[in-house]
Amino acid sequence: TLSSSQPAPPPLPSTRPDTFTVEVAGVREALGAMTEPIEADPAAELRQQRVVDASPALRAKEAELFEAWGEAIGAHLRKGRSQRAARDAAVVAAAILGAVRASFRAWVRSDGKLRFARLEEEAFEALRVAFGD
Repeated sequence: TLSSSQPAPPPLPSTRPDTFTVEVAGVREALGAMTEPIEADPAAELRQQRVVDASPALRAKEAELFEAWGEAIGAHLRKGRSQRAARDAAVVAAAILGAVRASFRAWVRSDGKLRFARLEEEAFEALRVAFGD
C-alpha cells in the first residue's frame, strides 16, 4: 500500500498516441476535498451517511452527485482529445470514482474506525497495480 511519505506513482502509460495519460497524484489531489471533512469530523460524516443510507430519495441524490463528479472528471480528461480518447476518459473517470466510492463504503462499514485517507490510498494502489505502472 502507499503511504503519504511515498512518492506518487507515475502517470499511467498510454498505449496509443491519441490517448491521455492520467496523473494519479493530480487526480488524488483534486479529490482530496472529499477527504478533508471525513478526517476532520468522522462522527458527523457517519451520522450524515446513515441518514443518506436510510432514505431512498437521498441515496438517489447521492448517486446523481457521484454521476456528476464522474462527468466532471471525464470532461477534464477528454478536453481536446480524439473520440477514442473521450471514451477512454469515461472509463478512467468511472474507475477513479469507483475506487473513491469503494473506499468510502469500506470506511462507513468500519464505522469510521479505518482511516478514509488510507483506504483511498489503498484503492488507488489497487488501480495502479491493475492497470500497470
